Amino acid sequence: MSELAEPSAQPAHLAEMVADARDAVPSLVAQIVTDIRVEVPAYAGREHGERQRVIAMAVTAAAHQFLDTLLGPTKHDPNVFRLFRDMGYGEAQDGNTLEPMRRALRIATRHSWRLIHRVVTAHALDTAFLGRLGDALFAYLDLLDQEVARGHVTGLTTAERADEPSRDRLLAVLLDDSPESDARTTEIAAEAAHAEWPLPDQVVVMRVSYHGHFPTVPLEDSVLVDQRLNPAVLVVSPSEASAVAERVSRGGPGVRVAVSWPVAPTGAAAADRWARRTLDLVAAGVIEPQLVVRCVEHMTQLWLHSEPLLRRSLVLQLLPPLLNETNNSREILAETMLAWLESRDSAPAIAARLNVHPQTVRYRWKRINELFGDLLHDPEFVITVTMLLKATVPMWKAGDTSDVDRYLASNRAS
Repeated sequence: MSELAEPSAQPAHLAEMVADARDAVPSLVAQIVTDIRVEVPAYAGREHGERQRVIAMAVTAAAHQFLDTLLGPTKHDPNVFRLFRDMGYGEAQDGNTLEPMRRALRIATRHSWRLIHRVVTAHALDTAFLGRLGDALFAYLDLLDQEVARGHVTGLTTAERADEPSRDRLLAVLLDDSPESDARTTEIAAEAAHAEWPLPDQVVVMRVSYHGHFPTVPLEDSVLVDQRLNPAVLVVSPSEASAVAERVSRGGPGVRVAVSWPVAPTGAAAADRWARRTLDLVAAGVIEPQLVVRCVEHMTQLWLHSEPLLRRSLVLQLLPPLLNETNNSREILAETMLAWLESRDSAPAIAARLNVHPQTVRYRWKRINELFGDLLHDPEFVITVTMLLKATVPMWKAGDTSDVDRYLASNRAS
């Protein structure tokens, strides 16, 4: 719709055309509501009933909002989108699919396009403008369809939660990975009040991996927990996090606890991702195994491993010289290269860090220069490859050969 707002794209009589279309909105709405009542059996309620009133109100608001956008850049009124989201929500609460609602949207699309075509023709505007207008109309109707779908998903989720215990519902809402918003803050507060769980300003999320059964340790009512999962999930206030983590970690053999740093309740889903990823990185040998692993101590690795596919792509793009080496050579060269890139120390200093002879470091560095040459003087390459090696060297040292396997497979394919 932005194209229509550009002065060069506006026909001379655009304002008059929009005014005529706006005058026709009441008859447009009446036609749409009538056809929906006739053609969509699920909406064949009594004439002028509540459902028809809601549909008429939503179509009227959407029509005027669309016409507003034609006159220049304007923000969408969130109340219009909320109307369609609420209709999708209501369908889910009533146990309906979106098929009737989408049939109704198709009817609205048909009549709206006819009106646009008629008004454009009446004002003798060119077909190129009509085409752009049609694209804008269909894009806008797609947005409305997306809002209906969003509301329907929310309604389904709410219906599924209706039979859950209140603390389970609260935990599910906290770990729902929706964007932070005022509405989400309100939802969490409401669920916490319903569950009679004092909602702290910040929360800590833990993931607990275990063998057999979840540790049999006493947990206060202030701890939200789902033991049915492995790793299990716990949500606590920051003040009690350390004590709970230590108690759970000693509750049985094979128990490991990953503890997030404190976040606002709306950030609990992100904290949960960090805790789960921390356990994965411990299992992969990237993070040293401990009974209690604190995510805050491994923020760089969590960041570097947040996009595994990106890391793999960069390895295949930047590190083929190392991938062509034997396993042992690749590991020691990569470790030495990372030590130098991080510190830029002398050979003796790096040797002390790696616990090898300085001459060994000099030999390795000579080989690294042979492999990478002038790239080692390219600032962008140096920055990228430093972070890449920081994420990758621990994996290689732990025996993970997946990068080499992918590299060899891609060579065979080519």
